[in-house]
Amino acid sequence: PDTGSLRGDLQTLVDSSIVLVETPQGRKWIHRLLPNGRDADLSGVAADFWNFRFNAAIPILERAAARGELRDGIDHGDVIRMLSASVIFDAIFLDSPSRPEYVAQTLDIVVRGITR
Repeated sequence: PDTGSLRGDLQTLVDSSIVLVETPQGRKWIHRLLPNGRDADLSGVAADFWNFRFNAAIPILERAAARGELRDGIDHGDVIRMLSASVIFDAIFLDSPSRPEYVAQTLDIVVRGITR
């Protein structure tokens, strides 16, 4: 996404992840990417899947850095991992969608932590 602001771009990214974990089928797909997945073990391709997904999101932070929105020394990949992990936590460990208020709070914490 390229909404013109870091918060807007990250919100769009998070929203796309929420769509994935909102349905039982989406959560099943996430579980398949874990080692010894519940009904199919796709852990052999999991690293490629997650690397592709993370690398596709890094331009969000590169654009924000170019606009002067980010603090110095921010590792873009780490930010995407932290945000992604928080969104899929409930899907992995509770087999439920993420609560919208939890996701909004997480996004606020991440944005405040990485911006000037």
